Amino acid sequence: MRKPHILSLLLFCVPLLTLTSDSYSVMVGENLDIGGYLQNETAFSTNEKGDALWCENKLLVYGSYNFTPQIRTFFRLQGYYDAINDVQSQDYEDISDERYINQQTYFRQNLWQPKTYTTSEYLKELFIDIDLDAFDLRIGKQQFAWGVTDGLKVLDIIYPQDFRKFNQEDFEESRIPLWSLKFDYCVGDSGEIQLVYLPNFEPAFFPGGGHPFATWDKEFFDILDIYGAAGANFNVKYDEPDDSFDNGEYGAMWKQNLGNWSYSLNFLSHFTDVAGAYQTNMTGNIIPGAGPGGSDLFVPDFIELTLKNNRMYSFGGSFDSTLSHLPVIGTIVLRAEAIYNVNNIMINIPDAQAGFVAPGVFGTNFMPVPVTGPNGDVVWGANVPFPETVEIDDWTYAIGADKSIFTDYFVSMQFIQHHLMDYQSTFVNPVTGKHADQNDYWGTLLIQKDWLNEKLWTKVLNVVGRHGDFWIQPQVSYLFYEKLKVTLQMNYYGGTEDYLWSRFDNSDNIALRFTYQF
Repeated sequence: MRKPHILSLLLFCVPLLTLTSDSYSVMVGENLDIGGYLQNETAFSTNEKGDALWCENKLLVYGSYNFTPQIRTFFRLQGYYDAINDVQSQDYEDISDERYINQQTYFRQNLWQPKTYTTSEYLKELFIDIDLDAFDLRIGKQQFAWGVTDGLKVLDIIYPQDFRKFNQEDFEESRIPLWSLKFDYCVGDSGEIQLVYLPNFEPAFFPGGGHPFATWDKEFFDILDIYGAAGANFNVKYDEPDDSFDNGEYGAMWKQNLGNWSYSLNFLSHFTDVAGAYQTNMTGNIIPGAGPGGSDLFVPDFIELTLKNNRMYSFGGSFDSTLSHLPVIGTIVLRAEAIYNVNNIMINIPDAQAGFVAPGVFGTNFMPVPVTGPNGDVVWGANVPFPETVEIDDWTYAIGADKSIFTDYFVSMQFIQHHLMDYQSTFVNPVTGKHADQNDYWGTLLIQKDWLNEKLWTKVLNVVGRHGDFWIQPQVSYLFYEKLKVTLQMNYYGGTEDYLWSRFDNSDNIALRFTYQF
């Protein structure tokens, strides 16, 4: 892989910002408003090799047109190009080689160009608003959120997420807009009912193996190499939900303001963002007497996995309250949100298979396991490395407190817990591919402040897990001439165990972003 010098990469990417240096805001008549921005973000690994991770260039144009005072349409278009492939290999390589896959697989994608139903697609948003006295209706490609947590999501479940930068981006930027309908109806002076319908399902987007933020480790994909060496053909297919009314996702929310208190009750019927893996076909040969104790041994020569997204049901709620004139504390905002999921999925790996599929997670004993042979008899298989996808219930809650101190320092603290029902010690998280704990805890601390009449912004986000894994994100931004915003951001991951955040300790990075508004 060619290693670009940092200065040469900046010289390649940053001049693209001059393309619209004399752009301006455009008003066409009294009803049309158009604006936009040109942005470059280049990220570098902070390890000794200093790899460039991405060099994203975006041109966003957005606008609105008022047909009448009650009817308005809005659009947001994007041009996207990641110049990383012009300065180094298309294939990402983890510095430790732990997540690098040295062959093309089903799970690898090229991310340098626009990709449909990700954050890099051309059409970001296109919807029409109808605002009447009793109700509001929005139809089209859009995004919005129920949850307001920092660093991790709890109630923000309607739209899928693009995980190419994991959680480094603001959720508004990493959320994937979809075609949907949102209906809001006012009830009395303080209540509101919201109905949501999404006709087409789209899963969350995960970068392929070898990407700096690939969530599944190399050990899982080693299965392909092992069976290939043994002469077995391995096939993975995706059984995506059909586009039909019955397969749409739908939900409802009731929210109400009661003085200084507000609350919401939420429901969503939707598909799991992560697909479960199901073994749908396996053929092979029986070797008489080759198994333990002289039993027959079944050796597969063809294995098929089908990936499916399950229908699940989420019940949740939130509240927030502003408490004033408290002794010592003064004014503080308390908030909380929670969700209970029915028919979520988890991967279960029986003890005999656990060491084979994920070495270092459960152990390293590669034991033969009993499987059903072609004639229906139980025979001993050759370390069949296929976990089972099981349906489970789980719940998550977040409790937070927000306060301004020393007049203009904003401080936000959160405690988040996730709990698995019907837990088994052999569960594996389908997102990370690592051992799943029955209870996970995280604490977050966000501190931010603006300076120089809102021309300089500073922010630090800290997230710490129960196992000591952590993520720290300091950020500083400055606005030049009311048009050009320059942002410098660092992301540092660490911890002694291989858990949610520490598993990215080789993906620490510094990102420099230029945004020119017009």
